[in-house]
Amino acid sequence: MAFSRRGRPLAEEEKSTDAAKARARAMELLAGQELSSGQLYERLGRRFTQPTAAAVVAEMVERQYVDDERYALTRAHGLLAARKSRRAAAQNLRQKGLDAQQISAALEEVYAPDQAGEDPELEAAAALVGCGRHLERVGSVDIVPEPSDVRVGEGVFSLTRRTEIRLSDGDSSLARAAGFFGELAGKSLGRPLAVVRSGGQESGAICVALGDLPAEAYVLSVRSDRIDLTGGSPAGVFYGFQTLRQMLPESALRGEKARTIDLPVVEIRDEPRIGYRALLLDVGRHFFGPEEVKSVIDLMAMHKLNRLQWHLTEDQGWRIEIRKYPELTCRGAWRDRSDLRPAEDGRPEKDPQPYGGYYTRQQVREIVRYAADRFIEIVPEIEMPGHAMAALASYPWLGCLGEGYEVPSLWGVKEDVYCAGKDSTFVFLEDVLTEVTDLFPYELVHIGGDECPKARWKECPRCQRRMRDEGLGSEEELQSYFVSRI
Repeated sequence: MAFSRRGRPLAEEEKSTDAAKARARAMELLAGQELSSGQLYERLGRRFTQPTAAAVVAEMVERQYVDDERYALTRAHGLLAARKSRRAAAQNLRQKGLDAQQISAALEEVYAPDQAGEDPELEAAAALVGCGRHLERVGSVDIVPEPSDVRVGEGVFSLTRRTEIRLSDGDSSLARAAGFFGELAGKSLGRPLAVVRSGGQESGAICVALGDLPAEAYVLSVRSDRIDLTGGSPAGVFYGFQTLRQMLPESALRGEKARTIDLPVVEIRDEPRIGYRALLLDVGRHFFGPEEVKSVIDLMAMHKLNRLQWHLTEDQGWRIEIRKYPELTCRGAWRDRSDLRPAEDGRPEKDPQPYGGYYTRQQVREIVRYAADRFIEIVPEIEMPGHAMAALASYPWLGCLGEGYEVPSLWGVKEDVYCAGKDSTFVFLEDVLTEVTDLFPYELVHIGGDECPKARWKECPRCQRRMRDEGLGSEEELQSYFVSRI
């Protein structure tokens, strides 16, 4: 063995020198710019060995010279590069709070996939972080809504992280439909299922194709050796994957880590009995944030609904940004309390803070895109001529009285509605609808039309003049005129 002048083994002396140089280089880098621990590790790795770089980054993190954004990953790289066992690396990552997917990425970043898949220590490391469970199939095949035809067989198909979703068509919407299921299964398996374009049937794969079926129909065949899914369109394929989703064990839907997930052998033929399958979401009376709306859309998709009627304006709140009329969201989107019941039983007259909210144009576009990716069209609802107090509070000239309006904090149908005798009312509503139709690229816009009290119209000189000029015999006919003009 060679020794240095200090009497230490030469290899140890060289390591100490490398560490000192790496430490000095780290301080130089951090003095000149703000780096994450991952960025620092990458820079040091250009000059020094991975174990040295990892050790210095760990020291910088402990001294709080750099954040610990990727400390666990860099530490794992150090263990692996130093030829320590994968089990030790996985255990270290687990202690640092990483999930199975992150641990898998760290291990595979160092070892080639073909090596990683065959190494028994990597398998043990996967088991260590909870990836070794086997999730058994559901007890019965219960799909909502109930498919047209279901025939359950014997046996199971086992999903693993090596299961591929193979597409016979390169349609991007088909790839998205498959990707949603791949990502969902990946939460349990440790990584998303690979989606590849490759024709033909492949053992061990989910084989997806378009066929001669009605647009939203699908045929799903789960065998012990593969899954075949044929849809009449990308929407039909998407609904087939939603059926597969409902066949996953509940533990897989919760994201519990597993090596395999069993699906029951089954043959399913399905197509919708109703073409227009809708859900109404009222955000006027109680506001749902953008992420909450997306959660509703996810639930709709799972149950194969294809229309969301988005109730965006109401007496108790205006929820969509209109650039030409900013007061609709500055004033009309807010009321003085959230509880719409009368103040009694100890409830306060007003909340400490105003209640409300609205969606920016950008948020609306994002939600429309999110829904479209899940084959859901959004029908915006802009209420008229009644249920308009939020708009009247924002622009009082829209009403018959022209003053004294507030955004209501109580339930109930309000007597104040849009004035049908003013041309400016129709100009306002046409401007609003022009901006709304720009955001929603579909054929339908809902305009309400219900619960429109006529008391104000009966007393309004402008509305009564409108009735005489148009030859209308009643306020009910005036409402018909209003709707027809819009």
